[in-house]
Amino acid sequence: MGLVLLGLGSNDRADFLLPRAVGVLCARFCPLELARPWEGEDVRGCGEAYVNWVCAFHDGSGHTELQQWCRQLEQSGGRRTGSRVPLDLDILFHETSGLWHRQALEPYWLAGLSELAPGLASQTGKSLAALWASCQKPAGLRPWQPELYPPDRVR
Repeated sequence: MGLVLLGLGSNDRADFLLPRAVGVLCARFCPLELARPWEGEDVRGCGEAYVNWVCAFHDGSGHTELQQWCRQLEQSGGRRTGSRVPLDLDILFHETSGLWHRQALEPYWLAGLSELAPGLASQTGKSLAALWASCQKPAGLRPWQPELYPPDRVR
């Protein structure tokens, strides 16, 4: 059983889809650790702000098998249309295979990674905590709080 660091992202109905996806992950991977979620501008500059949430768990499946499972969970969130991404799951680090995601060290993921695995050495050889401390943080990157009870539903 190796450590998996998984990133969940959304810029379309994140208040609903991200907590729902976390529930599905909890049901399959227990215990599940969650970092503080972060919200920031779409780095491509073509869509709504993204929410990025990192979780950690241990799993015995291979990288490819886990990736296929993640794609099924993504599809349950709905189709991507244009710049709208209902649910995006990225395996940021898979200990058993030693694979890192190509975007794992971007600030929007690094914030959560450094919270859950601060001493883990990245592919650069530096710890995640050291990388987070020294990275250029985008001005718009801020902690995210889901709106669990939208104003139009509160009585």
